[in-house]
Amino acid sequence: MNESETNECLGALLELSMNMMEFCKRQGIVPIGCASPTVVQVRASMIVAHVSPDGVTIKELARLLQLSQGATSKLVDRLVHIGIVDRVQDSSDRRAVKVFLSEKGRHFSGFHCIQARHLVDKYLPEVSEKDKETFLKCAETLNRRIWEEQLAWALP
Repeated sequence: MNESETNECLGALLELSMNMMEFCKRQGIVPIGCASPTVVQVRASMIVAHVSPDGVTIKELARLLQLSQGATSKLVDRLVHIGIVDRVQDSSDRRAVKVFLSEKGRHFSGFHCIQARHLVDKYLPEVSEKDKETFLKCAETLNRRIWEEQLAWALP
C-alpha cells in the first residue's frame, strides 16, 4: 500500500469512527449512566481496560493521557463517582493507588463490542457473515496493535 492509499484508508477509518460516535449519540446509546461522557473519560476508561489486569497507577494513567497527575486524579474521582473504575491502594506501595475497571466499567467496555456487531449487521446486510467476521477481526487487530504501540511508547 503506498502513502496515498494508506492516508485514504486512515481517513476512511477516522470518518467511520466519528460516524459511529455520532450515531450512538443520536440513538441515546450512553451505557455508563451519565448524560454524555467526555472524550477524556472514555479514553481513560479504555486505557484502564487495556493497560494491565493488575491495574494502572495514577502516574501511568497521567502519562498515557498526557495530563498532570492532579488533573488525572480528579478525572479518576469522576470515573469512580459514575461507577466506571475503582481505586485500590497498591499493596506493594501504600502511597500509590491503582485504578481498575469496575464491574460497570467492564460492562461498558464489552458494550462497545456488541454495538459494533449490531451496526455491522444493520448497515451491511448484503455482506456475507464470513466477510463481516473478517472485517471485525481486522478492526480488532488494528485496535489492539494501536494500543500496544501507544502503551509501549508511554509506559517505561
